Amino acid sequence: MRPRLALLQSGFTLIELMIIVAIVGILSAVAVPVYSDYVARGRLAPGPTYLADFRLRMEAFYQDFATYTGACAVAQAALPTPADFTLTCAEAAQTYLLTLRYSAAGIPAGTSWTVNQLNQRATTAFPATWGAVPPACATEWCISK
Repeated sequence: MRPRLALLQSGFTLIELMIIVAIVGILSAVAVPVYSDYVARGRLAPGPTYLADFRLRMEAFYQDFATYTGACAVAQAALPTPADFTLTCAEAAQTYLLTLRYSAAGIPAGTSWTVNQLNQRATTAFPATWGAVPPACATEWCISK
């Protein structure tokens, strides 16, 4: 005859384990996209800040020399472009257009912002996975969809 204690069940049943796996799967399905978006926005955060600082250097140059000609080179020497970004600076005597683009691979690749001498700001592109740029971002720098 077997002792009574040996008949007691210990551990988890297969159903209990499957329920845990299902719960973890559901949480992962929600958490991973949210976290990925959070990381992407974190990568984009230095962009608008850098562009605003660069614009101030352009205006300081104009204050001193009454022209924007040559301002891009001076501003870039004083304020190097951050890693993962590409700056395009088009200048003329009385106008300029700055375009900053996130150029690294990954989720936010392709995002770009512009600003000109009138401080007219725009988000000109988002990653393809985020869809079209919302109308609210036509006059602001946006870092999220």
